[in-house]
Amino acid sequence: MNVMLDHAALFAALDDASPDRVLDELVERLRAADEPDLLFDALLLQAKRDLGAPGVRPSTFDGVPEEQAESFEKAYLEAAREVARRHADAGRLDRAFDYARTIGEPPLLRPYLEDVDPQDYVGPDSDEERFELLTSIALEEGVHPELGARLMLAGRGTCNTVTAVDALWPRFKPEERAAVAAVLADHLHAELLANVAAEIAAHPSGGEVPENPTSLRPLLAGRPWLMADMAYHTDVSHLQAVIRNGRELPPDHPAFDKVVELAEYGAKLDPTLQYPGRAPFTEFYPAHLRYLAALAGRGREEAFRYFEGRMNAADDHDRPAAAIELVHLLKRCGETDRAVALARQELRDREDAIFSFADLCRELDRLDALADAAKEADDPVRYAAALSVKGEGERRTAEGDGA
Repeated sequence: MNVMLDHAALFAALDDASPDRVLDELVERLRAADEPDLLFDALLLQAKRDLGAPGVRPSTFDGVPEEQAESFEKAYLEAAREVARRHADAGRLDRAFDYARTIGEPPLLRPYLEDVDPQDYVGPDSDEERFELLTSIALEEGVHPELGARLMLAGRGTCNTVTAVDALWPRFKPEERAAVAAVLADHLHAELLANVAAEIAAHPSGGEVPENPTSLRPLLAGRPWLMADMAYHTDVSHLQAVIRNGRELPPDHPAFDKVVELAEYGAKLDPTLQYPGRAPFTEFYPAHLRYLAALAGRGREEAFRYFEGRMNAADDHDRPAAAIELVHLLKRCGETDRAVALARQELRDREDAIFSFADLCRELDRLDALADAAKEADDPVRYAAALSVKGEGERRTAEGDGA
């Protein structure tokens, strides 16, 4: 590992360097040592000199000609990336993150998180400060949400993890949601398997318990007493959160059937424990079982009718949320024209972080629907945008065909 510079020797070397070489000498020596913070400033001073704007204040744009501002900004970004990586290479992820966040590039640190083992942060002897840093970067800052969820489960348990994930869920990208949903489904399914198996083993008429069971279905079959007297084997709020997030999983994902089994288990709970969800999942477990079955290719038309009914039964406050879920289901089941038609009817003016009619039309290559809706709404700006994007797409397609 590189060591800190002898600053007395550094000052002497700088004194011996020619004025036009002093900054180069400084950068070379700092690069060879473990002083990335000083290197950052040195790189910026070097960049200013190379741009013909030498100065004594490294990180400001003072003295940088307007026509060179873009070049200096590029140098700033490159310097911050280099210094972030140097800090990370030395294990100082906190300092690395400061630089990465400053330039809006926290994903720079993802490669440094890949080898983190969550089990290293289990127990009273674990490094609490390091744990907090890693979970903050991975989960809260969104650099590696899947790892963040694993870390939280290992170090904080199910309750804190579910709470944290629910709060951060809207920030995650679709692929990150699926990865986090799988982590939670795997964890809760295993926890529930162990709890149910333990109760069967302890019951006088429980019968034989398979070694290392992988499915809840054979454990629950023929044992109604498991669910009698308002019994439950995991926190019901955790169960609902994991199932709700599990809707993000594609049906071919290994964790998908675990989410289905969790919903099947929930449907066997005493009715007083089957808390309603938000429309269209007011009948929480039956609704999710229909939704998941439709994703897997079973009972799709029945599910579409069911969720349309839930949407029509919702009040004005909940109807948009119910419509959004049905649009998503139709889209994921390949019914793209029906999804666009429903969105145009119910959500054509919706443009926010939760749902965008414009984004849906663009994603599904239905800019004609966006243009028609814009004309109906007397919105010439959106109409022009739809025509422009559609024309650009057609131009690129024509160029590709002609290549």
